[in-house]
Amino acid sequence: MASLRWLPVSLLVLLPFSASAADPPPLPETPLGTVDVTGSGGGIVLQHLAVVVRPSHREGDTALQRIARNDMQLSGQFEVYAEGKSPVELAEKEGEVDLAPFAALGADIVVRVGSEDTGNVSELSGQIFFPKSGKKEPAFTRSILGPKGASRLAAHRLTDAVLGALTGHAGAFASQLTFVARSGTGQQVFVADADGFAPHTYGPSGQVALSPDFGPGGSVYYALSKDRSPFRFTEGESAQPVAWPIVKGNVLGLAFAPDRQTLALTVSNGIASEILLRAPDGGTRSLPSPPNAHHPAFGPQNKLAWVAGDPPRVLVEGTPISPAGIPASSPTFCDSPQGLLVVFSLASGKDSAIYTTDTKGNGLRRLTSTGRDDSPACSADGRLVAYFSRRAQNPGLYVMPILLPGRTQRILPDVGSGLRWGRPEKGADGK
Repeated sequence: MASLRWLPVSLLVLLPFSASAADPPPLPETPLGTVDVTGSGGGIVLQHLAVVVRPSHREGDTALQRIARNDMQLSGQFEVYAEGKSPVELAEKEGEVDLAPFAALGADIVVRVGSEDTGNVSELSGQIFFPKSGKKEPAFTRSILGPKGASRLAAHRLTDAVLGALTGHAGAFASQLTFVARSGTGQQVFVADADGFAPHTYGPSGQVALSPDFGPGGSVYYALSKDRSPFRFTEGESAQPVAWPIVKGNVLGLAFAPDRQTLALTVSNGIASEILLRAPDGGTRSLPSPPNAHHPAFGPQNKLAWVAGDPPRVLVEGTPISPAGIPASSPTFCDSPQGLLVVFSLASGKDSAIYTTDTKGNGLRRLTSTGRDDSPACSADGRLVAYFSRRAQNPGLYVMPILLPGRTQRILPDVGSGLRWGRPEKGADGK
């Protein structure tokens, strides 16, 4: 069974990322005609936020501060002061916090983090202050529990809680990404934290894996071909065959619904493919669809999207929503601040880009314009879209806020396919 790894705080290293707040360059004419290209957000003004530690901070507090600062930056919700650009700690004078330096800096929000160890348990705490309000007391305080000396997951959960207090909607950084990429002579499953930390291989090497997704118990399920044999539905590090449902043919794709009980499989007989849907009660049925159905993806209330036809189009509940005549791929649902959206890639010649529409196909928007961007996945909180970019310079795995896609940041230098973003896991305290 796969689970979010607890890593020693002493091993915490933030991967470098590249960021650009500039609008994407003009696009060449395509069969799509004129399509809105979303840039850095236009008139959206972000509040300035500083992440600090307590005056009596420990080494672990500094690592916690870096995680919280990076998560806040990736969230795209704030202008976050970089390391060295704001006071390191929130000092105290005569028992009261000293917010004056932050008010003078122009900071709207100060987040103070810290940790305490009791026995084998670490308690991570976060407080929110508003320097311009004149109030010395924290407007919000939250504690998260985690194993002593291995609190990276707890740090993400703390950030998610702070994001919830500031925005009304909790974050989703206490989660993982999974995808497949070339590894040696084969194609292997990889798993990484939501911020790109600790990428590692998963499952057997030297074989060909496809379409990983997080299933029951947080385990990763995927299709696997051993020694060029047909692709089979497998689970976990040891690639155990999954007996349900019984399928005939190659399993070329899969997706679990948010409840991780309902399952969709892409099954091919070598000539055509179809989507097979398995309900929690074990019943299975084939979905009516145009030919060559593949790449299923679930959204809220088990709403289902997939790709089918020639050229392939994105369908939601069987209805095409992507433009006709343009090859589409890799749909994913994003329950965003703008409502429920479908994000997918469209191809034009050798290039591809990430687009979004509502579930009826209205309001088509282009989110990227770097040449070859594909395989999008949306965070559980609906704020972020991760995708692979095979751009000429700095290719890799990127994350962008769906409302501010110009604020793209690279979290891994690797490229792959079949990207999925898991849902946050509960911690030791059940929160």
